[in-house]
Amino acid sequence: MPQRVIWARALIVAGVVVAGAGVALLVTSGGKPVVPRGENDRAESRATSPAAETAKVVSPTPAGAEPREKPANGGSGGDASQTAPKPAGHPSPSPKSPGRMSPAALEAAMDQLGRLKFGVETDEAVAALVPQGDAAVTEIRNRLAERDPDLGWRHTAVRILKGVNSEESRAILRGMALGEWSGRNPPKDVWAAQALMACDPAEAWVLLTSPAPEVLVPALSAVKGQPVDAKRLALLKSCLPHRMNVGVAWRAALVMAHGSTGNVAREAVDAIGEALSAVAADPKANTPYPRAGGSTFFEAYGGSYIEGLLIARVDHQVLHDLAGRLQGRARDAVLVALARRGDASVHDAMVKLAQDPEGAMFRAWASRGFGEIGRPEDLPLLRTLAKTDPLVREGLLPAPHPIGATGPTYPVREAAEDAIRTIEKKAKQPKK
Repeated sequence: MPQRVIWARALIVAGVVVAGAGVALLVTSGGKPVVPRGENDRAESRATSPAAETAKVVSPTPAGAEPREKPANGGSGGDASQTAPKPAGHPSPSPKSPGRMSPAALEAAMDQLGRLKFGVETDEAVAALVPQGDAAVTEIRNRLAERDPDLGWRHTAVRILKGVNSEESRAILRGMALGEWSGRNPPKDVWAAQALMACDPAEAWVLLTSPAPEVLVPALSAVKGQPVDAKRLALLKSCLPHRMNVGVAWRAALVMAHGSTGNVAREAVDAIGEALSAVAADPKANTPYPRAGGSTFFEAYGGSYIEGLLIARVDHQVLHDLAGRLQGRARDAVLVALARRGDASVHDAMVKLAQDPEGAMFRAWASRGFGEIGRPEDLPLLRTLAKTDPLVREGLLPAPHPIGATGPTYPVREAAEDAIRTIEKKAKQPKK
């Protein structure tokens, strides 16, 4: 056998053995060498989908043209930005944008609103109907005028009106929020109110004409911190009476007191004084207020009005003048506000209130006032209150109780303890 044949066979056998051992060989394809992958390349290959790594589709080409490879994901090839997948959180737009519906199709879509499942189905309906613009708004208005649709239909309709956000859609939302389309159904009204304020925050002031606390609370929260002029003060005054709702009255007092200055601020103080007199004169003033932990009607509303007087942008003399025009518990509430504002001229009045056996929460409010105007000689009285005052109210329990736990609390004792700590701390500070 010729020597070179022997060498050729030896090389073939060696190649088979080496390949079986897993060692990479030089392979040729079409006459061009393909360099074996290194370790990093193999790791990358393992992390890549085999289909994405190897599958290629040859797109049809005209006769005589070079075949063009098309990526397996269906892209057109060429610019990578056209074929790369969208990052997570940025879904690709629908291949078919919702076009203009015919009147019959729009009517059919509106008919379906009340029968859709909340979630994907209602989302798709909103996405399809919002681009219909005024046509969808008109259809909604007509249906509201004809009948009172069910909650599901109305909720989805509110979303559509919010999405359109035109002058006409806001007018419908405004009417819905004010009960003109529902006969005052608070759950329905509040959806429209929230959507309207999302479209135009200035609409919150218009919503203050609503009689529904469910609408007034979010509207008052939306206008918090905004300037209050005479026109806005008139709207806030309508929210202040104790016959409205304690949450509404509290927010109204805070908004008008914080946002007003000058003559408007003095008018706001007078309005709060009138509200204090009204609740003090109410026959129910000393009866328990519902869900207030045992507090009376006057305590629930009076405490809210005091919070407004605390931040009113007027000098102390304006409150003294107000106290001079009031009587009884209404006057006492203004004096408490002066004490908590740091006016030491009402010190003796606070000593008297703190010892009033009929004062109930006024003892707690007066004790808290001592934290601002208290003196070392007040400590014996405060220590007695902290140990023996019998007033009990249901309220949030302090640590180490779990957060949100409720139970019997002693508001006078707690206020007296806070005042004691404050007075003792002040006494230890060097005098200026």
